[in-house]
Amino acid sequence: MPEKESSKSWDRLEASLLSSKPKANNISPPKKNTVNFSKIGFIALAVAIVPAAIAIANIPYRVVRDPVVRSAPILLFPSMISWDWQCSQAVSQIENAESAIDQAKQTADLDTAKNLLASAQKHLDTLPAAGTPANDLWGGGTASCPNRSDLQVRMLKLGSRLNDEQQAQVQFSLLHNALAAVKIQYQQAQTPDLMKFEKGEWLSTLNRLGQLPSTTLAGRQAQREFTLGMKEFQVIDLPQ
Repeated sequence: MPEKESSKSWDRLEASLLSSKPKANNISPPKKNTVNFSKIGFIALAVAIVPAAIAIANIPYRVVRDPVVRSAPILLFPSMISWDWQCSQAVSQIENAESAIDQAKQTADLDTAKNLLASAQKHLDTLPAAGTPANDLWGGGTASCPNRSDLQVRMLKLGSRLNDEQQAQVQFSLLHNALAAVKIQYQQAQTPDLMKFEKGEWLSTLNRLGQLPSTTLAGRQAQREFTLGMKEFQVIDLPQ
């Protein structure tokens, strides 16, 4: 029968189409990139701990530094670089202070020397003291940078010189004012006896000016004033 045959044909065609349909490939989904946070955390912690340990090892206290010198001196390498720099700064400022004292032409130069010595002392205070393990590790200084003890002795000598300069300045200021006052008193003297007395004071003040140490700035200033003052005194000392 035609209808039955037609129905069977459609069934066979449908079965053929279904059998020819491609099967889906079993493709697994892409794997997600996973981050190992524990490993990253360990690395970050190590990176943070190492600089912190070095910083602690370089704390400028013997109770911390001495054990490090004995067990892991390489950790003090940053300190040794710092010591070299601090020492070179101290040497430079000490030399500049010495030049300022030697070549002083005004009191401002002495003030400069005083400030330089104060700054140099701050640099010296950062260096390890003699006889400590840290100083032994550093070598107590280098060829270009003497040890702390030698620099401290040099500082004391310059400090003593600066003190002499300051004392001489005080004496010079007092004598300078006294000379100016005795000149006025001589000019205001009303009697020969009083004029004679003021002339004696004038000469005495001049002599004390001339006795100030010529190695100081005040002494050099006093010598110039003494020379000019004697010329002036010789004029008024001429017989009337």
